[in-house]
Amino acid sequence: VGEKSGFYHVIILKFFHRIPDFLLYFIFIFVAINGNIISDAALILLPAIGSMLFISKGKNPILAIMLSYAGYLAGLSANTIIAGTDVLVAGITEDSLSFLSITKDLTIHPACNWYFMMASSILLSLSATWVTIRFVEPLLPAVSAFSGPEEESADIFSITPEQNHGLRYAFFTTVIYFAVVLSM
Repeated sequence: VGEKSGFYHVIILKFFHRIPDFLLYFIFIFVAINGNIISDAALILLPAIGSMLFISKGKNPILAIMLSYAGYLAGLSANTIIAGTDVLVAGITEDSLSFLSITKDLTIHPACNWYFMMASSILLSLSATWVTIRFVEPLLPAVSAFSGPEEESADIFSITPEQNHGLRYAFFTTVIYFAVVLSM
C-alpha cells in the first residue's frame, strides 16, 4: 500500500532532501552496514532505494550502488543491535570451547561482542564517508549523464502540496494509532 500510494517515495524525498551530502553518505553507509538485520534483502533493496535518493539530491546513482554494496559487505556483521548472526556465532564459539578443559564450562552470550560491533559500525561509517567524499565521488561523472528529460526528473523529485498534506495526515494518524495502542 505504501509503495503503490507513493508514500515511501514522498517520505524519502521529504526527509533526505534537506540533509547535507556528508550526512547523506554517513546515514546511507550506516544503514548498509546494518543491512544484515534484514538479511540478504539489503543487497536488493539498498541499491534501488539509494539510487533514487541520490538522484533526488543531484548525486550519481552509481555512487549509491557502490556504497550499498561496500557498506553491506564491509560491515557484514557489524551491527548496532544483536542480530541472528551474533546468535549463530555465539553458538559456534560455545561449541568450540569444549575442546579445552579450562573453557569447557563457559557460556557465551550472543551480546558478548556487542560493544565492539557497535563501535565498528560507527567507525566504518565514518571512514567510508571520508573515503567517499575525498576519493570516490570526485572520480564519478555528473548526475546529468544518468537523468532523463529535465521535465520528467523535476516532476519525480518534487513534492506537491497534496503530498505534503497527505504526509501531515499520515503523521497525525500514526500518532493517534500509537496513542490508542499505548492506552490499552
